[in-house]
Amino acid sequence: MYIGDWLIMIVIVLLTLLGVFSFTLFIRRMVSRSAASYSSDQELHAKLDEIIRLLKKLEKD
Repeated sequence: MYIGDWLIMIVIVLLTLLGVFSFTLFIRRMVSRSAASYSSDQELHAKLDEIIRLLKKLEKD
């Protein structure tokens, strides 16, 4: 094989590895944001439930 063939093969392999690495980081970021969002949603739901409970208590009084 000629040196140009080797260079093209190396470039293709490096670009493939870069793509896999980028995709992995993207998925990791999406999962961590999803987990943070879920936690935030749970806190919001708990606060809303508390507000609803207090409003119902005020209605009865």
